[in-house]
Amino acid sequence: EGLDVIYKCNCSKEKIESGIISLGKEEISKIIEEDGNSKTFYDECMRAFDVMMKYKNALLHIYNSRSRSVIEKYLMAVTPNFIRRFVTLNSENIEINEKNIIFICDFYKYAVTGCTIEWIRSGMPEEREEFVKKIADIFEATVSDAIKAFEIKKN
Repeated sequence: EGLDVIYKCNCSKEKIESGIISLGKEEISKIIEEDGNSKTFYDECMRAFDVMMKYKNALLHIYNSRSRSVIEKYLMAVTPNFIRRFVTLNSENIEINEKNIIFICDFYKYAVTGCTIEWIRSGMPEEREEFVKKIADIFEATVSDAIKAFEIKKN
């Protein structure tokens, strides 16, 4: 019987964690926002997943160490940036207060981040298009209704 092939890295979780943290929130957001003018939620998600695939070994190393909270914190910090853009686009011509826009963005932030963490936990399979399409389809099918639920009614 054969042995499992594993990737060994001479770096420590501390080195990787400090490397990510040293980029700073501004630089990390800049990386995420590069080309962040996708026309659809699906395109934006695929772009983000493609970036994660580029750093797959490092992400899996961090996730499988005791530092998985670094990835969760990172995703929770950057996911709202692109969700907000699509919530704003879908709320044009609808009067809704800022507090409720934040609530809607937070709702989708937790959903997208949770799904993404599960994808990372499962080893970041290459076949991600169908997975990302499901996330995007749910967002696009429900975001307008979420916005309308909080619309300020005119008397």
